[in-house]
Amino acid sequence: MTTLAIALEDGFDDDHVVVRINDRVVFDEEHVSSRYHSVAQMFDVPVTADEVRAAVQVPTRGLADETTLDVTRKPNLRISITAGDVVFDAGSAPLYYA
Repeated sequence: MTTLAIALEDGFDDDHVVVRINDRVVFDEEHVSSRYHSVAQMFDVPVTADEVRAAVQVPTRGLADETTLDVTRKPNLRISITAGDVVFDAGSAPLYYA
């Protein structure tokens, strides 16, 4: 089993955020806001497949998007809201915030 680390970063402001991995809700929280150090929430999701589909909904803004990623090569996923769009940034660099 592999772990997908997810960070909700910039652009969240008292939002309701729903994150699904392969159609399974793994995060559903209201009042999510980015803090001064650019991270609103961080959480790990155990996954059994090498390739997963990550979907994000922000109903408070009418936003939704999804991406597919290979968690064996890119086990970290940053999600932001930029210029009114959901932005995904998958990579292998650890999620670190001071």
